[in-house]
Amino acid sequence: MSSGSTAIGGTGAKADAFSMWVAQFIGKEVRVLDYYEAQGQALATHLAWLRSKGYR
Repeated sequence: MSSGSTAIGGTGAKADAFSMWVAQFIGKEVRVLDYYEAQGQALATHLAWLRSKGYR
């Protein structure tokens, strides 16, 4: 990486957006259970959301 460039991802106002769909696949049926999106949050924040919903 050259000086002055920025890494992809990270936290803060210029960070990448993140979204996640929670789905359940039963035979040929797809059930969308939940949706989450955030920007500028650390990975721990996304994992905390999953845990708060009871997803493992």
